[in-house]
Amino acid sequence: MCDKFGVKSKNLTISLDQELIALGKRYAKLHGTTLNQLFREFIQSKAVGESSSSAADELMEALEEATGSSRGKRWSREDAYER
Repeated sequence: MCDKFGVKSKNLTISLDQELIALGKRYAKLHGTTLNQLFREFIQSKAVGESSSSAADELMEALEEATGSSRGKRWSREDAYER
């Protein structure tokens, strides 16, 4: 699979609390981006060493302040994509 710039990419599945996902999506929408793009920017800024974007920095602040809890519930990939 390639992104809009023709760069080859792979899917990655992570487990997050549903409330945290909702907060992240709301934040992304308010900033005209996607949750995926926020994570890409964050990982690129931390792993590749490029200067971090303000969106990625703000995402990390929001994640650190989030108080959501899954109460021990484990979510499957299918649960995450239920509509």
